[in-house]
Amino acid sequence: MKTKDFFVLIVLLTALFTACKNPFLWKEGSGDGIESSGSLVFVPINGGIEYEVGPSPTMTGHVEIPAKYNGKSVVRIGEMAFFDNRNITGVTIPDSIKSIGHAAFNGCSKLAGVTIPNSVTTIEASAFGGSGIATASIGSGANDIQTHAFGYCFNLTAITVNSANNSYASDNGVLYNKGKTRLVVYPAGKAGASFTIPPAVTGIEMFAFAGNNKLTGITIGAGVANIETNAFISCINLAAITVNGSNTNYSSDGGVLYNKAGTTLITYPAGKAGTSFTIPAIVTTINTYAFMDVRSLTTINMGDNIADIYPQAFAYCYTLTTITVSGSNSDFTSDGGILYDKSKETLLKYPEGKTGASFTIPGTVTTVGYSAVENVMNLTSVTIPNTVTKIEEWAFRSWNLKTVTFSSGSSISDGNFNQWAFIGDLKTKYLAGGAGTYKTPGSQNSDNFIWTKQ
Repeated sequence: MKTKDFFVLIVLLTALFTACKNPFLWKEGSGDGIESSGSLVFVPINGGIEYEVGPSPTMTGHVEIPAKYNGKSVVRIGEMAFFDNRNITGVTIPDSIKSIGHAAFNGCSKLAGVTIPNSVTTIEASAFGGSGIATASIGSGANDIQTHAFGYCFNLTAITVNSANNSYASDNGVLYNKGKTRLVVYPAGKAGASFTIPPAVTGIEMFAFAGNNKLTGITIGAGVANIETNAFISCINLAAITVNGSNTNYSSDGGVLYNKAGTTLITYPAGKAGTSFTIPAIVTTINTYAFMDVRSLTTINMGDNIADIYPQAFAYCYTLTTITVSGSNSDFTSDGGILYDKSKETLLKYPEGKTGASFTIPGTVTTVGYSAVENVMNLTSVTIPNTVTKIEEWAFRSWNLKTVTFSSGSSISDGNFNQWAFIGDLKTKYLAGGAGTYKTPGSQNSDNFIWTKQ
C-alpha cells in the first residue's frame, strides 16, 4: 500500500491557532511592546517603526482601523487579528495597510462585506475564509491572493477587482488572474445552478469552488490543463462534473471527474445521487478528498487495481457504512466494511456512518492511520490491542468517542503517538498511565476533552 502525504490547510489552521501566543493574554503593559486603544490591539513590527493590528477578540460592531497609531503607520492586519469574532459587522481598512494576515477575519460570521484598498498587496491564506461577507472589492494593488482567502464564504455572491489591477480580474463576480487563464475563486454564494468554465481558462486553483452550495453542474472545457487539489471541495449540491471530450488532461464518466486515462479518480461530486458506487476497474488511484462530503453513498466498492489511496479520500462521508475491496487487490483489503492495507497491519478507514457503538481493532493491526477513525457518527467506544505501536494524526478525532481501552501490555511511545490523534489530553494521560480504560465527558465541538483513567 502506498499513501501520499498531503498538506491540509485545515490542519495548518488548527496547529497555528494552538501554537500561537494566546490572543486573550496579549494586553497593554504585557512587556512585549503591545499596546491597545480600546479593544483594538497594536503590535510593533519592522523594528518598532510601524504597527500591525494584533489579536483583538473583544471588538464589536464596525471596526475602524486607523492609518496611524502613536504617530506610526499601521501597515498590516496581523494573523488571526479578528479570528472567529462573531460580533464585528464591518471594517474600514485604511490605505496605509499593505497586507492582511493569515485568517485575520476567518469565521467572522457577521462581517457583511469588505472593501480592500489599493494599498493592499497581499491577502494571506484564509484571510476571510468562512466569514459572512456578501461582497468583496479588491483594489488595484493586490498581487498575492493566497489559498482559501475567500473560501467557504457562503454569503459571498460576487468579487470585484479594480480594473487597474495588474494581477487579478473579475468577470461576473468570479475572480481570475489578470489574463483570465486561471480561475481563482468562484464565490460560494453565487447564484446559478450551472457554470461552464470559460474557454480561455487553463487552470483551476485549490479551493476555487470551496463550499458552493448553489451549483449542481460544472462543465470543464477542452483547454483546462491543471485542476489543483480540492478545487470542488464541499460543493454539497454538485451532482455532475462534465469534461469536454477534447480535453487532453481530464475526463468524466457519469458526472465523476478523472484524469484523461481514467486511472485516477479526482472528484466524486458531493451531491451526486445513488447509495452505492463501484469504482471503475481501470482506476488505480483515489485522490485526496475524492469523496469528501458525499452524503448519499452508503457503499463504495473497490476493484483489483487500486494501488494508491491518498489521505482523507473518504472524509466527511457521514452516510458511508461499508467499503468493500476485491479479494484480488494486492494492496488493500476490507473486513466488516472497514478498509485496511492488504496485510491488515494498518487500519486505514472506519466508515463514518458505520453502525455499532463499539469496535475492537483486530490484533493484526500495528498502525492506526491518518484520520482512520475520524468523525465517526455512532462509535462511542474503541479497544486498541497491544499490537498497535503507532497512532497517526487525527486517527481517532471524533467528538462521539468517549471510551478508549488500551489492552494490557500496550506500549506506544511518545514519538509514535501523534498529539492530534485524539481530541483532548488522552495522549498525555496514556503516557503517564499506560494500559487501561480512559473515559471523557467531552462535549460536541469542544477540543477540551479531559480524559480520566478508570
